[in-house]
Amino acid sequence: MKILTYDRYMIERQALLEDDDLSPAEREQQLANLEQSLPQGMQQMLHDTRAPVKLEQRTQALREQGASEAEIRALREQTFGAQAAERFEALEQQRQEWDQRYGAYRQQREQLINSGLSHTDQQVALARLQQQLFEENELARVQALDRMHAQTP
Repeated sequence: MKILTYDRYMIERQALLEDDDLSPAEREQQLANLEQSLPQGMQQMLHDTRAPVKLEQRTQALREQGASEAEIRALREQTFGAQAAERFEALEQQRQEWDQRYGAYRQQREQLINSGLSHTDQQVALARLQQQLFEENELARVQALDRMHAQTP
């Protein structure tokens, strides 16, 4: 029974999202009404699954307003507790390190591509570069990002 309720909710939600006749305010109100029609347990589930995304949005907004890291940590602690705030900080640090490594790789990759090496030699050099900079479990992500960048004009 719960699956049917959730499925019906998702179908009605998608219809509201696709309804071009609604203004943004009307859409938000109808989405809120739709969510309120769900059983309390499902409402709580939706709230819980959206909480990390909402926290990230609030964190980004605070940063744009010039908030300190202490203010951001306080928000995280208030929302999820001290241990979770530490995990968010650790995750953020890992993301920054990844972004730096991938950015450095992209620069070196461009240099290789523009180096005049044959296509085969480029591929060998790129594979070597990837293996030097990334762990085995990261290579699929690097290659996927490379494909996405290749498709972007």
